Amino acid sequence: MSTTSSASPRGKLWPWLAISAVIVATTYQLRRQGRRWWCACRQYTPWWGDIHSSHNSQHLFDPYSFTHILHGLVFYGLLAKSTPRLSPAWRLGLATGVEALWEVIENSEAVIGRYREATVALGYHGDTVANSLGDILSCGAGFVLARRHRARAADLDS
Repeated sequence: MSTTSSASPRGKLWPWLAISAVIVATTYQLRRQGRRWWCACRQYTPWWGDIHSSHNSQHLFDPYSFTHILHGLVFYGLLAKSTPRLSPAWRLGLATGVEALWEVIENSEAVIGRYREATVALGYHGDTVANSLGDILSCGAGFVLARRHRARAADLDS
């Protein structure tokens, strides 16, 4: 089976199923690692802007979400150059997979322990599942933003 874009609607469904599987697997792994679903404070606000509080990395989005948007921009450029025959949806799937892997590794006990040793964040316990999923979503948004910007730039060139 080719991974390039197929004319049939069923062929276009596979990358989205793969992305969904990555999200489910990431959620499972983060929970297996002991990550909370959401902030222990039970304040269900989607955004938390104070990076110096115990709520940092505990809500869906935070100031670090912008760095994950940058990841998406970079992944788009790298994958557009390195995999030109791959459909954009499959490239998004690859970017999602890399970002999800990063979230799992970043929230492992070894990395969190090292972070606590190297910084003053003694009370840091890692991201919540919601925050990790928000980071993956932010990466995807950056990817889509880059793709749309490239398309608009191409229209301007013609």
